[in-house]
Amino acid sequence: MHPSPPGATSCSSAVRRNSILLFDASVAGPLDATHEWNLTPDLPAAGGIGAGGGPNEGIEGITWIPDSFLTAKGFVDDSTGFAYVPADYPSHAGGIFFVGMEANGVIYAFALNHSDSSFTRVATIASGFNGVMALDFDRELHNLWAVCDNFRNVSGTPACNNRSAVLQIDTEPGSPTNGKFMVTHVFEQPGDMPVAPYLNNEGFTMAPQAEWVDGRKPAFWADDDGTGGHAIRAGTLFGPLDKDQCKKGGWERFGTFKNQGECVDLFDTDD
Repeated sequence: MHPSPPGATSCSSAVRRNSILLFDASVAGPLDATHEWNLTPDLPAAGGIGAGGGPNEGIEGITWIPDSFLTAKGFVDDSTGFAYVPADYPSHAGGIFFVGMEANGVIYAFALNHSDSSFTRVATIASGFNGVMALDFDRELHNLWAVCDNFRNVSGTPACNNRSAVLQIDTEPGSPTNGKFMVTHVFEQPGDMPVAPYLNNEGFTMAPQAEWVDGRKPAFWADDDGTGGHAIRAGTLFGPLDKDQCKKGGWERFGTFKNQGECVDLFDTDD
């Protein structure tokens, strides 16, 4: 057993510890966590004690979004009610960490202080799902992806059937949700992925923009059950390569945009 990170305590198998750990991968030998941010006190109960879920319904997905994108889009800091100001959070590594919770399908965003392992919740975001098992931020198209698996939570609500949602920051002036992440698109699972039963996909990511071909780029789903001996499956995502492909009616071929401007807006960022 390796040493626990500073401030860590023992973890019971009956109650999940909702922590983010930092590892220094540059060192040789076994990796030991150098920091821990135990988010449990700031999240709904999930772990078999109290309301909020069973022993495996804590945070399941994590991704990081840089300050440059958040400030360019006018991201609102829920803790202040005003536009997010990175300088308000010392030593937070230049971005915000987003985590998805299985018990309720909510995405929580935290500024993590790397000096003293303190943290501040800056956003609480509805994913539209009953549970979130994977998160991924597309650093090039600037979409936050949330994925639910074959999940049916303890309240008995319908399963997600491996749907995915894209969330974007609302930049419409005067909108009541301006500066907040909102669900803009929802996708069914890939058409040739099994449905009887649905897979227990609990991880998701995509290839970089450089791998797009004819409007498609690779995407990957991780099956927690290893169904049929396969832990990872590959498919494709369909979308524009650049602003020019949105113009002269090109946006219509992608099937997800309301107009040319919405297509072009995906690429209007300083990040």
